[in-house]
Amino acid sequence: MAKNDIRKAVPLPAALESRTFDLQGAALDYLPNHIHQAVVTIKSAWDLLPEPKFNTSCSDTILSDYIYILNFALKHEEASLLLGQWIADIEGSGYKIYVVTPYLLMGETLLFLEKPAAAKAYFQKALELGTRRDFSDKPVLYLDIATGKIKDEEVITREFEALDLLEVWAKKEADTAAVGELSDTVLEKIDEICEAGSELFDEDEYKQAIKTWGKAFDLIPEPQNSYSQSLWLHSSIGDAYFLLGDFKKAAAHFFEAKSNIAENGYTNAFVMLRLGESCFEINDIENAKEFLVRAYMLEGKGLFESEDEKYFNFLRESVKL
Repeated sequence: MAKNDIRKAVPLPAALESRTFDLQGAALDYLPNHIHQAVVTIKSAWDLLPEPKFNTSCSDTILSDYIYILNFALKHEEASLLLGQWIADIEGSGYKIYVVTPYLLMGETLLFLEKPAAAKAYFQKALELGTRRDFSDKPVLYLDIATGKIKDEEVITREFEALDLLEVWAKKEADTAAVGELSDTVLEKIDEICEAGSELFDEDEYKQAIKTWGKAFDLIPEPQNSYSQSLWLHSSIGDAYFLLGDFKKAAAHFFEAKSNIAENGYTNAFVMLRLGESCFEINDIENAKEFLVRAYMLEGKGLFESEDEKYFNFLRESVKL
C-alpha cells in the first residue's frame, strides 16, 4: 500500500444505514431542551456501527454530530477522548489523510478545555492536511489561529471566550431546525412531476425533463435544501445537464445536492461522483479531486466502471491509487 492510497469506507447495509441516520436526526431534534436524551440517542447511533467503527460509510457524519452534541452538553473531556480515538484510527491506517474534520473538532474541543496551545496545533494540522475551505463553516477565529494571524495564547483564550456559544453553533442549530416535512398532497404532486420527468429522461429528452422537474421546486418551501426531495431533484436535473454537456449548470445543481440537510448529500456517492466529474470538466481541479476522492472512499472503483475512463485516470494520477 502506497502512502497516497485512498482509504475506502466500508459500506453498510441500507437498513442499518437508515436506522443510524434516523437516530442521528432524532438526537439533533432533542437539542437544545433535552440534552441528556440527545447524548443517549447519538450514542445509540454510534453503537450500532459495526467494526471498523471509524471507517464505515456513516462514521464521519455520525462522529461529527456525536462530538457536537457532547460539547453542547459540556462533556468536553468525553469529546476529546472520542476524537483522540478517531484521529488515532486515521493516522494509524497507513493511508493518506483526506478528512480533516476530526482535527478541526479537536481544536475546538481543546479550546473549551482551555488548552489553547494544543488547540493551535490541531488547527494548524487541519490546515496542513486540508485547505482554507475546510474552515468555511467554522468561526473565523479558528482559521486565524491556524494561519498564525493570532498566536498569543491569552488572546486566543480571550477571543474564544468572547464567542457566544450560540454563535459558534448557530449555523448547525439553524440547519437542524430547518429540516421539514411536506404534506401528503404536496408529496403526491411532486411524485407525479418526478415520474413524468423520469419518463422524459429515459427517452433522452433531457431539456424537457429538466423543465418538468423544475416545476417541482415551486412546491417546496424555502429553505429547499432542508427537504429530502430537493436532493433527488437537484441530482436528477444536474445529471441531465451533465449528459447535455452543460457542466457549469450540472456542477451548480450537484453543489446544491451536496448541501442538502435532510439527506446529508455529502455522503451520497453519486452526488460526489457527478460533482467531481462536473468540476473536472469546468477545470475546477481542486474540487474535482476532492469530490472524486470522496466518491471513491464511499463506493470504490466500481462506481467509476460505467463512466468515461478519464475521470478515474485523473483520480489515479492525482492521488496515486
